[in-house]
Amino acid sequence: MRFRNTDDGVMPLWVKALIIVSCLPVLALPLMISMTGDGFSGSTFIVLYPLYVVVSGVCAWYCYGNRRELAWILIALLWLTHAAMWILVLYQ
Repeated sequence: MRFRNTDDGVMPLWVKALIIVSCLPVLALPLMISMTGDGFSGSTFIVLYPLYVVVSGVCAWYCYGNRRELAWILIALLWLTHAAMWILVLYQ
């Protein structure tokens, strides 16, 4: 049994651009690392942050064709994670 949408799961260009733009804030990782001190307790989160962003973006990209709601949830969680990482770094 194959799950397919009636429009063959074609992803619009604006969704592709949104997913790519949603992954771009990870490029500020060197700035985040430079803002942390030596005794920073959230270093594990900083190390896993880029991996999570890439995996989330790829999953949103692939699941948009068949499960659009899941793609939107992943994009929203991605933006919430960006905000949480900045809060973690700024208010340590």
